[in-house]
Amino acid sequence: MPGGFMFCPNCGKEIDDSSKFCKYCGAKIETNQDATKFSSPNVDFSKVLSIISNLNFIEKVFPSSFGLVLLMFLFPFVFVSCTVDPTKQISLSGLNLAFGTKVGNEHIQSTLVLLVFLFGLAAFVLSIIYVVKSKKLLYLAIPSGLGIVNLLILIIFRHNSINQLNEQIVPNSLFNVKLSEVVTIDFSLAFWLCLLLNLTGSIIGIYLIKKKDYV
Repeated sequence: MPGGFMFCPNCGKEIDDSSKFCKYCGAKIETNQDATKFSSPNVDFSKVLSIISNLNFIEKVFPSSFGLVLLMFLFPFVFVSCTVDPTKQISLSGLNLAFGTKVGNEHIQSTLVLLVFLFGLAAFVLSIIYVVKSKKLLYLAIPSGLGIVNLLILIIFRHNSINQLNEQIVPNSLFNVKLSEVVTIDFSLAFWLCLLLNLTGSIIGIYLIKKKDYV
């Protein structure tokens, strides 16, 4: 019959209980080490607790990313100025663009920015539910996906805004002057932070999905 086994007190690997030296690390096995039979290798529980506490902290940060996305809507997203008269400049906040505002006789509203706001709100609510109430994969996956969608929408919004300036002709211009030659549009820090925070929220969500062994 095969003999029993024990664990090396030095490296923790399984060896025959009749061994005098560990075949893995070469450590001498004392005959009075019977207590090591069938025992498990030492585990550094401080590291385990550290990992768990870090995950708990990251979980709490998760909703904050999307909460800050919504906060960015209070600040100017774009600055529109006239190259002919630099003193003429207007700023449009994220809320102005999302829900519409009147500038002179023009009503300005962007469906794309409205979608970013609504998706950001949905991501924030679902991530709060994940932290406070339920640890289901659904409440991690959907906000993470919405963050990526928002990132793409903001990139498309910027691209479309610049293209419209390059394609439109100034009304009543004799020489077909492009609108981009007399009007400039600058995207503010709040716009770029909104984009970055959506990306951050998605990365955190994907990280938690992997660390929680959902996949």
